[in-house]
Amino acid sequence: MTPRFPGADTPEQYWRDIRTGDSHVRRFTGAEFAAAGIPEAEYGAEGFVGAAALLGGSGHDGIDGFDAGFFGMSGREAALTDP
Repeated sequence: MTPRFPGADTPEQYWRDIRTGDSHVRRFTGAEFAAAGIPEAEYGAEGFVGAAALLGGSGHDGIDGFDAGFFGMSGREAALTDP
């Protein structure tokens, strides 16, 4: 089993970040949403949270290791929902 953590390459690094309060939640900018084709009415709406804790540590995003089948998702569903 190979776990994936937001912003960490190892479980030890992940737990160290938790203990020190180091957050790996990334907030996206309006320019990034616009470049992705998301209408301003959506990302500018009250209650919209434009943030994610991206999988992987330094140098890679880790999403290629997502096991969609384990979570009962098809590959297509995983691509659409971007877990």
